[in-house]
Amino acid sequence: MSTLEVEAPPASKKEPRTISRIREVLPQVLAISAANLVVVNVTVALFLSTLVIAEAYKPNANSSDHESNSTLEDGLRMDATQASWFGSLPFFCQPLGSLASGPIIQLLGRRRSLTLINIPYFLGCILVGTAPSVTMLFVANVVLGTTVGFTEAPMNSYFGEVSQPELRSMLASSAAIFYHIGMFVLFLLGGLTDWRTTALILSALPLITILVLCKVPESPIWLVAQGRIKDAEAALCWLRGWVEPSAVQDELEALIKYYKNIVALSNQDNEEVKKCTSDVSPELAGLLPSNELQVSADEKKKSERKSDGRKSSRSVGSKVLEMGKLILQPESLRPLTLVFMYFAFYGFGGMSSIRPFLVMVLDGFCLPIETKWAIVVLSVAGFLGSVLMIAIVSRLGKRLISLTTSAICSACCLLLGLYSFLFIVPATRTGNQSYLVATWLPVLLFIIFSLINSMQGQVPWLLIAEAFPFRTRGVAGGMAAASFYIISFLAAKTFLSMENVFQLYGSFWFFGAINGICFVYLYFQLPETEGKTLEEVERLFASNKRRSK
Repeated sequence: MSTLEVEAPPASKKEPRTISRIREVLPQVLAISAANLVVVNVTVALFLSTLVIAEAYKPNANSSDHESNSTLEDGLRMDATQASWFGSLPFFCQPLGSLASGPIIQLLGRRRSLTLINIPYFLGCILVGTAPSVTMLFVANVVLGTTVGFTEAPMNSYFGEVSQPELRSMLASSAAIFYHIGMFVLFLLGGLTDWRTTALILSALPLITILVLCKVPESPIWLVAQGRIKDAEAALCWLRGWVEPSAVQDELEALIKYYKNIVALSNQDNEEVKKCTSDVSPELAGLLPSNELQVSADEKKKSERKSDGRKSSRSVGSKVLEMGKLILQPESLRPLTLVFMYFAFYGFGGMSSIRPFLVMVLDGFCLPIETKWAIVVLSVAGFLGSVLMIAIVSRLGKRLISLTTSAICSACCLLLGLYSFLFIVPATRTGNQSYLVATWLPVLLFIIFSLINSMQGQVPWLLIAEAFPFRTRGVAGGMAAASFYIISFLAAKTFLSMENVFQLYGSFWFFGAINGICFVYLYFQLPETEGKTLEEVERLFASNKRRSK
């Protein structure tokens, strides 16, 4: 099926540069960095439960200990079921927030949405820090997890819409760095103080984020969509090096032309949009996207809205049906299946499963350093992996990186399982600590696993940004992102049960097997998309050509 592909706004004609390249790039870095502070909040929301579970869940506690639950002087207590739900709850709640995020960011804008979602992040941290019971901890995790869902759409949209094309991939990839910075700060504070104090200290971060976001501009393309041309011009002036309006006229005109193309695409598929366009002024019709034209037409024809209610309902239904048909086309369904399977292998490949219970898992390996500092070291390793990924992805490509990281993760998990079986199990059964030899080996394996796993986990997110055709990119990308959190929820929720059945060594052998299967699947199903245009990527999936050098 042929589709009319609308690419990103074309690059404007280059004028002789009147400012330095550093000045041109700096405001974009500042804007992306401000948005990336929200990524740190996301990390805190997802993994604050790790610190809570480390204190509240004691696997060896007897039933009488649990009966006193939240009345214990040394803190709250959870059983295995409560701990598994608490650790996985933020991932479970994320899709709930995602459902509402799309309409909200279209109404409020990208920057304003990013600013407002810091309020529930602040409230969630306060609730965790002051929770008098396990129930209140669960309420706090619901708030935090749902807010993570609200975050995805405005954050990803802002990343792509404020950057110049040649900087977009690098700046968007910086989110992974902030993700691991957030993890490092969280676990460092957890090592220096208790989880309540950590939560209360980190409650200041959303407030700082609000103040910083107030200093950066709104997305220019969203402002154009609202007909706010002067505001879009001012935003571009700020983002392109605090320049004069004359320096951004070409890019502004390119944005307007881009929306004209989108309107033309919608008119091609939807006769109702054609009718609405004829009732809107030509100037406004050139600036507003199809959904805004529909709103403008409806406002102008309020008297006809009731009589056309059934027709409108049928129109919405037909649009949903049409989108479903587009999703099922090979150029959309194949990358969606690929990303879903990639997330499934990554989610059940180890780190997503154990992260809420990382303290317990590391304690099980009898490491020669304190567990709280071991977690900090792993956070640093994840950060270095993110930096390394940005440095090598354009040179090595996503296919080679995916295959290499899957193989290394598989080897690390299999070796960790073997170490546990040969040394930890005999020491535990006999009480003879002489079995615990080469105790730095699991530390090294965990460091390598954390570093490589952070690289592996970035690839499917990069695929979401480029693998889907324009007409289904938003819906398919949202479905793929939601699948990640659902899979992460299932992986975290089932880990304690799996560890109880297969023991620690069996769990890591399972992780190793999953990563091995991931290697085989990606070898046959993942083509190389690095360096290809969006149109070339679409043709690649439409042609069912998988293996690509």
